[in-house]
Amino acid sequence: MMIGLRVKEKDGMVVLKWMLSEVKIPKAHILEVVSDETYGGKDVQALRMGFPYATTERYLLKTTEQNYLLYTGDHHLKKRIEEIVKG
Repeated sequence: MMIGLRVKEKDGMVVLKWMLSEVKIPKAHILEVVSDETYGGKDVQALRMGFPYATTERYLLKTTEQNYLLYTGDHHLKKRIEEIVKG
């Protein structure tokens, strides 16, 4: 089992996978992806995915229903999500 955060596209959805969790977000619901330089995230209500320690990147994925704070060492994750959304 991979422990890193993974992102892929499937059936018009952005699929986030981390450990045994899987979140499917319709592409149309994604508003923006921004870097978050804080350790715990500015949005206290955001759902967190990934290990908060030993990661270099933190991205806030804003959607119409729920925001997600993504902890990752993958510098290309933000660009990958943006490319999927633009599709």
